[in-house]
Amino acid sequence: GAGGVFNPGTDDFTIDGNAADDTPHLVIANTAIATLSDDLYVGDHNLGALTVESGGVVSNDIGLIGHNIGSTGIATITGTGSQWNNSGMLHVGREGNGTLTVEDGGVVSNTTGYIARAGGTTGVATVTGSGSQWNNSKSLTVGRLGTGTLNVTDGGTVSNTYSYIGIKSGSTGEATVT
Repeated sequence: GAGGVFNPGTDDFTIDGNAADDTPHLVIANTAIATLSDDLYVGDHNLGALTVESGGVVSNDIGLIGHNIGSTGIATITGTGSQWNNSGMLHVGREGNGTLTVEDGGVVSNTTGYIARAGGTTGVATVTGSGSQWNNSKSLTVGRLGTGTLNVTDGGTVSNTYSYIGIKSGSTGEATVT
């Protein structure tokens, strides 16, 4: 059978290349479980990618996609039963650039969500397909200081208590629901 447990033996876990053109890619699939007691960095200083698919589950405190200046992070949560559970915030482009795709019944949850938190960043989040969800238990900001884009298509859903779109001077925020 499939499944298993990913335990890196650390509180935080970073998916990040050693050089600008390295792209390590962590895949949690086939009902495998990854539980971290602290934060998950997808692209810390360089490039990094995370895929959760086929019923895989990742749980951590804060999720950071594109953490530092010059970094790029890509996270894809795809397929029914696939989950990324952040007990804290989720940043899609904190000080770097970030892309989040939730598709085909995948589910992402967190407290506060940010797309393009810092100036000069680009963040793009796409939630597409029936059953696909991004659940923010608090607020969602699309373009806090950077350029943020939220696309919700084909039956995907995004929930939050309140939203900000292009909140700070110099930011750009765009949300499209089709």
